[in-house]
Amino acid sequence: MNVFKLFSRGSPINYYKRIFRCFRYRLFYTAVADPDKIIWVAPRDLKFSWSEKIGSRRKRSGDIINGEWDLDIVSFEQLLEASWDTDAKISLQKTKYKSIFKHFIEGIPWEQTELFQNSNLDILKVDRGCSTFNELLYRYNKEINDLYSNIKENGILSFSKENPEIGNMYVHIGRNGEIIKGEHGQHRLAIAILLNIDYIPFKVRARHRDWQNIREMVFRKLNCGREDEIDDTLLNHPDLQDILQHD
Repeated sequence: MNVFKLFSRGSPINYYKRIFRCFRYRLFYTAVADPDKIIWVAPRDLKFSWSEKIGSRRKRSGDIINGEWDLDIVSFEQLLEASWDTDAKISLQKTKYKSIFKHFIEGIPWEQTELFQNSNLDILKVDRGCSTFNELLYRYNKEINDLYSNIKENGILSFSKENPEIGNMYVHIGRNGEIIKGEHGQHRLAIAILLNIDYIPFKVRARHRDWQNIREMVFRKLNCGREDEIDDTLLNHPDLQDILQHD
């Protein structure tokens, strides 16, 4: 693996931080994943977190982290049905999905959706980089509607030389392999679910230490010719395909 090629994007400071983390982890682990690796995940297999601890790890690609940050998670259905809100950003997350569905399925104008109610506007304007209501509404009518058309035609795209303007979507991997949605990309994910897109490309930000130990175990058993001892539930996990398909 060409390490320096992997870390060619971003600021010089982040460049060296990522190099340092990669080499540091390789002192303790064998099956350290390529931090630029793409995994393909079915939208309904994603979990969602109520914990701010995950968000704090968003900018540290390739981290291997211990702790309980991965425990407070719900399914997509549970997220939409939840009647309790522990945090304004979490409430906005749920509202985004519901409002996107309302707009594209029922044709409700953006300004009439729950997303544009007063309680959400301040956070939403910051989130979208807008200073006024009209600017925010324009961006939704233009950018999110265009995003829907683009995803309908091309599916979910990830960053590449051909698509340098597209930001990657991120997930975290919990201790038992739970795939936990990162903070950004909610509009793309909602549209993908709405359009019944089978799989979405993600990069992995953080892995729980227990999951990294599972990656190590799978790697060792494959190298020892004991692949028949690997649990069947692991064979199709998106974050293990780099090990299972390695020549």
